[in-house]
Amino acid sequence: MGKTCLSCGYERQDNDVAPEYECPRCQRVYAKVEAAFRWLEEHDAQLTPAQKAAWEALARERAAQEALARETAAAQEALTRERAAQEALARERAAQEALERERKAAQEALEREKAAREALERERAAAQEAIAREQAAQEALVREQAAQEALVREQAAREQQLKEQAEAEARARDMAAQEARQREQAALELLASKEEAAREAIKLAKVAKQGLAASEKATREALAQLEMTRTAHAEKEQAMRDRLASARAELEAREQAVRDAVSEMTAARNSLSEQETEANRTVDAARQELAAAEHATRDALAQLDTARSAFSVREEAALEAIAEEKAARRAHAVGLTGNGG
Repeated sequence: MGKTCLSCGYERQDNDVAPEYECPRCQRVYAKVEAAFRWLEEHDAQLTPAQKAAWEALARERAAQEALARETAAAQEALTRERAAQEALARERAAQEALERERKAAQEALEREKAAREALERERAAAQEAIAREQAAQEALVREQAAQEALVREQAAREQQLKEQAEAEARARDMAAQEARQREQAALELLASKEEAAREAIKLAKVAKQGLAASEKATREALAQLEMTRTAHAEKEQAMRDRLASARAELEAREQAVRDAVSEMTAARNSLSEQETEANRTVDAARQELAAAEHATRDALAQLDTARSAFSVREEAALEAIAEEKAARRAHAVGLTGNGG
């Protein structure tokens, strides 16, 4: 059991931090209070009823002052609770603002995802365009092959034409030999010149064949490069498809994360609404308690004014009684002196 203060009646607890010699509630020193009470007990028998009434009035006034101090402390505590409730409301508002910022961040994330989708669509369009260019290259190769075949047919037609022309010239030469022997020399010369021209044509044909072989080799190399390009395009297309699949999976994961974030924001908003309702209830209760404490404080002040008025009246009566007692003692002393004389 802790020590009990004789002034306010508070029993000291184990968790009180005030010094051992002092009351935690009224901050009075135990030894002084006990000495005062002993002095009162010793001199209580010597006091008149009026003095006792004055002392009792003083004690009641002190008790009323202590009650007023306790009511004031209760009112301050109620104000503190109200301030704490206001701070809780401020924190709730800050939480709402944080939720709004998170919502904006989620919207920005959705916009970035949309931009990523558009980039994927552009990459897909670029891949399709590359495939179209590859098809155009294949068509160009087919046209080149057709041109080579047309060149071969044209060369064969030219050789056939030269052959027919040579045969016609031979027939003409035979007819010219039969018709005029004198033109034989000129025909021989003409034949020699034509033979030389034929040799040159053969040389030109060989050169053209070599050029055709070089063109064929270049065409084959182009076909090989085209095949390599096709393989590279196929690998790029496969890589593009893999990247599209990975991006689609990542996009779905991000969409799921955004949905989860929206769900969490909804839950947080509901919790915030509940907390705000609870905070409003707490503030209302604190306000009611503050109003009750204020009303009690006003009643205590009125009682204190009444006690002070009564104490003033009793103090005046006590002073008059003390003055009368002093006068009576003096008269009694004078009477004793007179009798003794």
